[in-house]
Amino acid sequence: MSVFARAVFVFGLAALLAGCGGGAASFAPAGSVAPRAPLSVIAANSGTLYVAATSSVYAVPLNSNGPTNAVRTITPHPNQTNHLITGVATSADGTLDILERYFDGPSQSVQHCRVVVEGTTANGSPAASNIPCDATDQTQSESIARNYSGGFDVLITDVTSGKDLVRRYGGDGATVLSTLTLNTYPLYLATDFGGHDWLDSSGGDVTMYKGATTDPTQVTTHYVVSAPNGLKQMALAPDRTLYVVNGAIGNQVIDAIPIGATTPSRTIGPFTSNMVCALAVDSQGQLYVALCSTGNNAPALVRVYDSAANGKPVPQRIITVQPTTTYIRGIAIDETPASAR
Repeated sequence: MSVFARAVFVFGLAALLAGCGGGAASFAPAGSVAPRAPLSVIAANSGTLYVAATSSVYAVPLNSNGPTNAVRTITPHPNQTNHLITGVATSADGTLDILERYFDGPSQSVQHCRVVVEGTTANGSPAASNIPCDATDQTQSESIARNYSGGFDVLITDVTSGKDLVRRYGGDGATVLSTLTLNTYPLYLATDFGGHDWLDSSGGDVTMYKGATTDPTQVTTHYVVSAPNGLKQMALAPDRTLYVVNGAIGNQVIDAIPIGATTPSRTIGPFTSNMVCALAVDSQGQLYVALCSTGNNAPALVRVYDSAANGKPVPQRIITVQPTTTYIRGIAIDETPASAR
């Protein structure tokens, strides 16, 4: 997840703590893409929900309800004060991929991004693989999502060129499979069960690329969304329903857009006292919505909605992770069967 306006920041960690907003939606015709059957699924609500705060990630059972103590707490770099987590994902083997932004150099003015790959049972601050988003250049982390080559995709900004990139990593967590250099400036990245990369921007564009595409002109699907304050977090359901956050803070909604549709089929919200901080969907199509207080003065929480949720339904569950945090910077779901680890 990324929670920052589109710009290249080089002036220190405090500037990274800004919020975000959106606007109402109307859609131009979208490209038609045939639905693809999802990957095999396991029993509903079996697995782990990872909830990322600024410097730690908390693991709770996916079927949690109410105040829930973290069964594991992962803090990759406990002695560093010049970094923050900007997103989390899980790979196909259940490993946890933590996207970080950090600073070094004179007056902490040089920024970088990295992915910290933690094991399936990681707890505390165990040894981990630290994968630089670019080993030779400054980069700004934006968003991360699982890919279907066994690894993860990251959306980053190359500070030197000013270009945004989608960099795709293999199952070993280190090998770069391909890089898509974009001609737009998206804010958020999501992936679907067909291996496509979905991107949205402050300008209201939603674009989808095939998972190995390196040519930014080869757009598979393109939505044009009226969103004066920009689109925000995204997540894809197993049937490729796109969930995307729209609307200004204090009046945000989550639009559910079926694959190939030109308008939302459902709208969840509005959320008036909270802002949507992150989204995730499990293998059964349940929508996990991380909500943060607009005043940053109450514990953040995760509401779980049915796959057909519409309007302002009562959530199926509400998860408040203990210890509490006022801001959730990303959520990720792991439903990997033990036999596949």
